Amino acid sequence: NEKDFVIEDGVLKKYVGTGGDVVIPDGVTRIGRSAFKECTNLSSVTIPDGVTRIGDSAFSFCESLVSIAIPLSVKKIGNWAFRYCENLSAITIPNGVKKIGSWTFYGCSKLSVIRIPDSVKEIEKHAFLCCDSLEHIQISSKEMFNIVWEQISEKTKIGILIAALREKSEDPNLLSKIKPNKKKILEYAIETNDVELVSNIFSLYKKFPLEELDKILTNVYNL
Repeated sequence: NEKDFVIEDGVLKKYVGTGGDVVIPDGVTRIGRSAFKECTNLSSVTIPDGVTRIGDSAFSFCESLVSIAIPLSVKKIGNWAFRYCENLSAITIPNGVKKIGSWTFYGCSKLSVIRIPDSVKEIEKHAFLCCDSLEHIQISSKEMFNIVWEQISEKTKIGILIAALREKSEDPNLLSKIKPNKKKILEYAIETNDVELVSNIFSLYKKFPLEELDKILTNVYNL
């Protein structure tokens, strides 16, 4: 219903509908600041091709939002755009986005998968802070991967690496982080008696200090 949208010169200024599954009308070129902010009943959004920018705080505090379709035309995602979208579980940034603003996905506590294309050249501070359910990061750019890596908690990092080992990932960015965190991963494997995880670690790194091998054999294999 087009009456649910306040649109001026192609800018979606405000959504005044009741939520649910929302399709933004064709002809919109920009989603304005706080356009959907605190729309707590919003469950999904489809953004039309032609939108080039998602403004600051556009979807902040949309706590029921579970999915959003972002078109290839989008070039910039603003600051705080999806802050505290607590039920958003996965996000694919389309190839064409060049910049992700600061605090963009802050507090997206159920976000488990992020996919960021090569077109992204800038990720500002704290964009993925407090995304504590992250398990999969798909970013081919080493520079962008490292920026995201520094924004997430130590516990989340270990969870991501454990998921990568279980899946026998060949992602060079993830593999580069496994060896420096080997001890923490091994401690987790030992605490949980996760024999498969230890086996996958051995398939990557054949040599361990003797005391670590002894600890593994004693605690995991009960030898």
